[in-house]
Amino acid sequence: MERRVVVFGSSRCPEGSREHQQAEAVGRAVAQRGLVLVSGGYAGSMGAASRGAKEAGGRVEGITTAVFTDRAPNAWLDRVTEEPDYPIRMAQLLKAGDAYVALPGGLGTLAEWATAWCLASIDQLGGPLWAFQDPWKPLQEAILRLPEVRDEHAGLVRWVEDAKALAEDLDRWTAGR
Repeated sequence: MERRVVVFGSSRCPEGSREHQQAEAVGRAVAQRGLVLVSGGYAGSMGAASRGAKEAGGRVEGITTAVFTDRAPNAWLDRVTEEPDYPIRMAQLLKAGDAYVALPGGLGTLAEWATAWCLASIDQLGGPLWAFQDPWKPLQEAILRLPEVRDEHAGLVRWVEDAKALAEDLDRWTAGR
């Protein structure tokens, strides 16, 4: 059975930016380990990750939504599933994975990352959750100051600085399964 890594990221990440290059490297790392890359299927860092995976010989899937009428699926997808609205799309992204990666992004990426983290806290996430320290680590630290959040929730996120660190941790994860 093929294992899937869901990558959460921005559709607005500019081509050529550091974030775009990192996303492309993440896609390559996923594909080079024989894993299927799944994303929201649009441009920006989702497109960069898709391109990196496809160019490394991997399979790429996108889960889009009819809500975004001004966006088209990126060109590197082998399969596109369109959902009728954003909540269903997010649910399908969260159900699709055996592992998850939160790239830098905006509000949509934050919602996906925070929901995945919440699901991990109640043992409802399909596998490990990696997040790029910049920008997500400071947000986690702020959230951990809330009285209802327990200290053990901090350990549910695997922090990485860049695509190289993620690739190394993906090696450990794939070797351990």
